[in-house]
Amino acid sequence: MIFLLLFLFFPFNSSFFLLNTQRKNILPLNLNKWYVIAQSNEIKPNRPYNIKILNREIVIWKNNNSFTALNNYCVHRGASLSNGIIINNTIHCPYHNIGFNKKGKITSMPSNFNPTFFPNICQKKYLIYEKHNWVYLLLNKTNSEDHNFIMEDEYYNKKNKCQFFSQIIPQNYQFVCENLLDILHISYVHSFGNKKNPLPVKQFSPKKMNKKSFHQKMKYYYITGSQSLITYLNEKNLVKVESEFIIPNKIVSRVKFGKYVKTIVSSALPIDNKTTKLFVKIYRNYWVFNAVILDWLADLFMEIMFRKTINEDSKILISINTNIPNNLHLSCDQFPLTYRRILKKNKDKL
Repeated sequence: MIFLLLFLFFPFNSSFFLLNTQRKNILPLNLNKWYVIAQSNEIKPNRPYNIKILNREIVIWKNNNSFTALNNYCVHRGASLSNGIIINNTIHCPYHNIGFNKKGKITSMPSNFNPTFFPNICQKKYLIYEKHNWVYLLLNKTNSEDHNFIMEDEYYNKKNKCQFFSQIIPQNYQFVCENLLDILHISYVHSFGNKKNPLPVKQFSPKKMNKKSFHQKMKYYYITGSQSLITYLNEKNLVKVESEFIIPNKIVSRVKFGKYVKTIVSSALPIDNKTTKLFVKIYRNYWVFNAVILDWLADLFMEIMFRKTINEDSKILISINTNIPNNLHLSCDQFPLTYRRILKKNKDKL
């Protein structure tokens, strides 16, 4: 009788059950973390840009290599500030020409209005910082405002060649990160994978890189496929793979073969719960000629290979149903599942 009453007053809704199932796989988004939101070289000075992150819209601009980030919607009538103009490092709303400086304070008003009449009304400001061509943003202001980002080792070696890329992927950022940590998918998803020997020859246990466990590394030995570029560059097809994660969304994949090293550093920006913008840095210590044409050709080839690889990943990621519980776990799933566990452990209060 009780169940009958429940169904009468609360009609069946399948989305309720899907939501509960989904929570087993997808964890809440972190607000108190720095996120890469743009490449600095793509931001033109004194031009507003609308950045979407975690279902929020933020306007950013660059002036004298210094960045500003404010809430995109004007506190007056809600117009989009990213459609406005920048004058003297002040953004002017396109609707009524109200000006906001880099601190979000009102500095100019239309006609005879005096901005000092509204000392407590301002546009919400966000912390923003640029380092190594990546622009970072912090949604929730915390007591610690330093910029102690964990930089990859390759950043400090100026002999490495570094390229920057980005790609929109229609999937949750967590699944994008887990895919980057998945060693087995390389053999079956990518054309350069080794389908004959898909599993690592040797797999080590994850290693904590700090006391709080939010930065961990795992090592593998892997036999490259016959179509892999590494097979042509390396006399032996056995390579050492180092995989790292830094909670919540930074992944480092390092491949060592002979005297050469290729490192892919990825940062996944959650635009919303179903869309990710992946920012990627690719380091290499080979094919560095210090000759314009040769370096351009090498960079072009690396970009073509990146686009092909990311499209292969995207095709699989788009097809994943995040509502399905992951009940089957293989030994090679250890690191992606470790990432998921630590992500859950370190999640911030929303």
